[in-house]
Amino acid sequence: MARNFSRAIFLWNPHLGERLAVRGLFCFLAMNLPPSAIDSFHQGSAHLAARRLAEAEAAFRQAVNEAPAFAEAQANIALALEWQGKQDEAETAYRAALQA
Repeated sequence: MARNFSRAIFLWNPHLGERLAVRGLFCFLAMNLPPSAIDSFHQGSAHLAARRLAEAEAAFRQAVNEAPAFAEAQANIALALEWQGKQDEAETAYRAALQA
């Protein structure tokens, strides 16, 4: 249980509020994602927020590699690609997110 609590703290985002962060934690836990995929997702989110787009894309790809049905990570790959100006790749990634 302590490990899950630490993840709740890591999920907290001052722009979204604590309630939404905790709800996000329970969504990830309900999806039965491996902790390594969640960690990669968080790393990707931090890179995305800092506009380190290539690093974000790589971290989200790692999350999808660890949990192929992780649609949120797949959608964030698409977002990182879109922000890099890679529209065709982004569209393919968005479609993959819808299938995940």
